[in-house]
Amino acid sequence: MKYEIEQTDEIISNNTGLVLVNNIMESTNFKQKINNKNYLKVQSREITNKDIFMSYIGILAQGRTEFERADEYRNNQYFKQALDIEKSPSCSILRQRFNAIGEIESNLKDMKKLIDETNVEILQTKNVELTPCYQKCVPLDIDVTPMDNSGSKKEGVSYTYKKVEGFAPIMAYIGTEGYLMRSELREGKAHGQCAKTICFLKETIDLAKQTTKEPLLVRTDCAHDCSDNVLLFTEKEVEFLMKKKNIVADKPEFYFHEAQEKGRKKETREGKERYLYSYEKIYVCKKEDGASINIPVRIVVDAIRRTSKPDGQILLMPEYECKRYVTSLQEASEEEIIELYHLHATSEQFHSEIKTDMDIERLPSGKFSTNEIVLGLGGMVYNILRLIGQINCKLETSKKRVIERKRIKTVIKDMIMLASKLVKHARKEVIKIYKEDYQIEIFRKVYKLSYA
Repeated sequence: MKYEIEQTDEIISNNTGLVLVNNIMESTNFKQKINNKNYLKVQSREITNKDIFMSYIGILAQGRTEFERADEYRNNQYFKQALDIEKSPSCSILRQRFNAIGEIESNLKDMKKLIDETNVEILQTKNVELTPCYQKCVPLDIDVTPMDNSGSKKEGVSYTYKKVEGFAPIMAYIGTEGYLMRSELREGKAHGQCAKTICFLKETIDLAKQTTKEPLLVRTDCAHDCSDNVLLFTEKEVEFLMKKKNIVADKPEFYFHEAQEKGRKKETREGKERYLYSYEKIYVCKKEDGASINIPVRIVVDAIRRTSKPDGQILLMPEYECKRYVTSLQEASEEEIIELYHLHATSEQFHSEIKTDMDIERLPSGKFSTNEIVLGLGGMVYNILRLIGQINCKLETSKKRVIERKRIKTVIKDMIMLASKLVKHARKEVIKIYKEDYQIEIFRKVYKLSYA
């Protein structure tokens, strides 16, 4: 069938879900603080900071990061109304304001602090349930993830451990749901345990303790296996689980034979032997005043010897593999410790959702400080989308299997990019959604919960 294309004066939107984003933002003090003249020294009489940041939050919520997108929504009445924007900025003004805030160190510091506070407020005001991973321990997964910005000349871009040019931000997620507690943009060449890491860990744990009263289990990889971190976790009274560093001189066959003598055998396939055991090790930690303190930790060893492949092919030489884990958990079995660390790998999916689903991997600015703000706001919007997705999961009772978590791209497609028509009638404003759209009832319920 051949169609004719015509224009209309009716307000039709393809991003209805922005009202959900605004409802959640209204539950925080972000708008009031960002518009306070004493808070950020960069203000404009024509376009307020609130309008600047809410415009960019609306862009991020649709899985976009480019400042140029601002021009697409400058005259979009629904976009402005849904996000409570009085005057939309052009892409030039949006970029200039971000750059101006980033150039003043005190403003940048205040901005990052406000983003951290807002992340906590979102989880507190909406009574977000954080699912524990072991007994009552809520996981706090901390990891570095490279962002590929190859071919660019952005400030801070350098060679990462993934052998690509880009950034290497550190991220911290809380709960098995994967809410972003905090993030910090770093140069690509920065090591995971650089000078800033201790400060990052301290502030992250403090924020996490404001979010939940349950005990925390900090999970990190081998890059953070050091006495300084063990001392910090002990002083902060949190449980921890890290992968032990592999020293070049270490030989896996040595640990296998030791595990064979001291450990217990785990049943596996033919041609594969596996032994598990634990032992205590003392970490000598130095306090800030120079005094030394001995902290005992538990080392869990998982040693494997393979004499054949799973398909039955015999190996000429046996293959040895040894994995060691450092933890404060004393009651958990070796199997539970290993499984808890394997679950830490779920944070890789959270990285993927931020970098790919929200398109934040290639940051939009050439200035490092501006990209710090972009990454911080991206994390905040990620939490909002995650919250909408979790509410959606609870409401979807018609499906046979229980959905524990929805990917961010699914939330954007189903909830944010929902088509509707805005109608003003009898002093009321009504969002009309096609009655056959399968998401209409879910959207209505999510809207009520986000507004509460």
